[in-house]
Formats: sequence, C-alpha cells, structure tokens
Amino acid sequence: MKSFLLSFSILCLSIIVYAQPSITPAAGFEWVMTGSSMYTDNGVTASSTFGAAGDTDPVDCSALCGGNCDGDGLLEKLVFGGTSLPASSCEQRAVNLVHWINGNPESAIADGATSGTVHLATGAQVEIVGTGTSISGADNKGFIIGGNGPGNFSEFNTQVDYSLNWQVDDYSLTGGTGPQVQQFTWNWGEPGGGAEVEMSGWNDYSTAAFSTSGSEVLTVPTSSIIETGGNMEVVFDGNMEMSLSRNYGNADGKVQTVPSIEGEAIYRVNYDIWEIQAVLPVELISFSAKQVNSNIKLQWITATEINNERFLIERSMDDSQNWQVIGSVLSKGDSQRLTYYSYTDEGIKEDIVYYRLTQVDKDGTESTSASIAIENSDNKREYTLYPNPANNSISAVNMGDNKTGVVINQNGEIVKRVYSREYIDISDLPAGIYSFSILFENGSVEWTDRFIKL
Repeated sequence: MKSFLLSFSILCLSIIVYAQPSITPAAGFEWVMTGSSMYTDNGVTASSTFGAAGDTDPVDCSALCGGNCDGDGLLEKLVFGGTSLPASSCEQRAVNLVHWINGNPESAIADGATSGTVHLATGAQVEIVGTGTSISGADNKGFIIGGNGPGNFSEFNTQVDYSLNWQVDDYSLTGGTGPQVQQFTWNWGEPGGGAEVEMSGWNDYSTAAFSTSGSEVLTVPTSSIIETGGNMEVVFDGNMEMSLSRNYGNADGKVQTVPSIEGEAIYRVNYDIWEIQAVLPVELISFSAKQVNSNIKLQWITATEINNERFLIERSMDDSQNWQVIGSVLSKGDSQRLTYYSYTDEGIKEDIVYYRLTQVDKDGTESTSASIAIENSDNKREYTLYPNPANNSISAVNMGDNKTGVVINQNGEIVKRVYSREYIDISDLPAGIYSFSILFENGSVEWTDRFIKL
C-alpha cells in the first residue's frame, strides 16, 4: 500500500492562498508548492575620502553631484578673506550587485506539461546597511589667528551640514539620511601677533571626527524583478558644506575638515518553489484521536477529494502489522474544500491503542495514512504516597510488586531503589525534601511526587 499525504501543519480556520504559476499543467496534474528560498547578493564600497578616485565610482556620474564622481579631499572656511580650498563637496560612490539569476523561470514550462519546477518570486528588496553606510568628517580641525591683546576674547561658531543619499536606477528607488548637522563654538583670548595656531582638541573643545550612518529597506516591485542576472548599481552620494561665523571679538579664524563616504547594500529575492505533480485523490491534513469516557473518538479532515469512495478505519494493539478493520466511513464526494469526518471506537480496554486510515478510490485503489496512538486514561493507575511528611518509612498505594520505584534527593541523585509498595525504609536518609518516582519497564518515569523526610 502507498501512503497518502498527511500534514499536521495546516490546522487553522483559514486557508492561505498562494500565487502560483500561470502555466496550465496537463489533465490530472497540478502545481504544488514544495518549499521556499531566498537569493542574496551583497556589496561594499571601499572606504575613501572625498576626492579619491576608485573603481567603485558609478558607471554614469551625470545624475548626482552635478556630474562629479569625486569631490574635494579637503574643505576650508575662513571668517575673512579668500582661500584656495572649497567650503563644500559632493561625491558619488557605487555598490555593484547581481540581479537574481533564476534557474527555473516560469517561461521554461509549457502549457500541458506533466512535470516541471518553477521558482516564483514573492518579493524583493534592496537593504541599505546602516553600519556600513556613512558619511563623516574624518579629521575635523579648528585654526585661529591671534586677536588684539590680553583679555580680548573672540568667539567663533562652526557648523558642518551633510547628508547621504542613495538610489537604484534599475528600479527607480531612492532614499537617504536627510540633513545632518555637526556644530560647536570655540574662543580665543591670547595676545595678538598674527600667528596661526592649531587648536584641534585645544582647551577641551569638541573638534573630534563626526559621522552619520543610514539604513533603509527599499521594496522592489515584484513585476519589475530581473531574473536573468546582470549588474545592478546602488549609487551613494554624499554632500558636505561648512560655515564659520564670529559671534564677537576681532580675531580672524578658519576651520578645515577631510570628508569621506562609504556604502553597503544587500539585494534579496524571496521565492516559492512550485512543482507539477499528479493530483492526489485525497489530501489528508489532520488525523487525531481523543478519549471520550470509555470510547475513542477519531477525527480527520481532508482538503481535497477526487474519486474517493470511502475510508476504512483500522486498529492495532501493538503498532505491528496486525491491523484490523473496525469500521468504514463513506466519502462526502469530490471536494476542493475542508471536509470533516469522525468515527467512534467503543469500549476500549487496552492501555495504548493505534489507529490508521485506508482511503479507497472508486476504482479500488487504496492508500494508507501514517498511524497514530492514544493512551487509555481509564487504565492509568492512581498512585498515592503516605505518610507525608514521614520519619522512618513511606508507602506507595497501587504501586504493585512488578513496579520499580526510586527515591531522588535534591541534587537529582538516586539514593534508594525499591520494588515493593508496602514498606519503603527511609530511616537512613538525612532530613530534607525528596522525590519518589515510579518507573515504566524501559526506565522512563510514569509518576512522581515529593515528600519530606523529618
């Protein structure tokens, strides 16, 4: 006999409907979803300061930064006077990813096929990884030129505005960190003289490096997913601009910074795996047993029935090949929806009983389910341990001479093994809390209770 499908994973009140391939299989065959998987590709740009040309520049630099791939490597801003260095910069860098290479596209299967596998995309996304996507001022410095004399303080305000943006042209996806600001003030109160003094970290001013990172998940439209491979660019552009103002005093001043940009992206495609299979005459999604008084009630549910005539209910007392047909239930007819059945086995006396179903087609073909077991609670012993607390001995009611009992201390150690219920000597045990367990023949625990030794 062959076994027919039994799945316990679909026990729910609603049925999930999955999109399946549009190709129509041959008569007597259907699409069956057999699993799911995910395609992943990821890439990282090389860490680099603005102005450093590299192999991670975008293929086309015309879309962002005014057509500039590589920005300026050192920025500078003065309160007065001109400078040969710019106060702002913009740079583009790119992460190169590979589109999904679908090994089993739907287009490879023709209508009327009796076999075939299709990988059907259910969703895709480009993830911008925050820990690896950042823009920063790697070496922020402050410089001043001395003022007019002792006690004449000059205070300056420095601000850096910067942002990081990304785009995927293949899918028209964009995102970014939004505007970021790094700001601090510093002052100068020494005699003049026109000397330029570096003040990076001077007088506990916050001139350390600064940075921001961004992360986002960009959803790729399922209808736009490219399944034939090829390169895909995730382009990052970083913008940075410095400003410097003097709040009071008459000293001159300037600031410099070295900006950098890097990025990381991951491309993922989630897909279901579909296969063409012969239509099952019966799809059994659950088969269970429960005790009702002295009877065993069997219940089963089918999701599909085609040409099914009846179910035979079989019983075994030892889960061997000694199966006995104890009843028959007629099919409720061809169906593509959940169908419920039940059968009651009356007057069961055995400790453990096994059941299975045999499905019979209208042409006489049979298929058999896996077996299930149920323990008859009417035959379970009710044990009692007394006295509790106890001084010298305890007894276990209903234990019987064919049972083994063990006394276990609080460290989980067996300190006594007994074979009689009438008198269990515990006079030699130290005072404390113990467990007493009755074992099955295979050594597993049938029943346990705790007692106190006084």
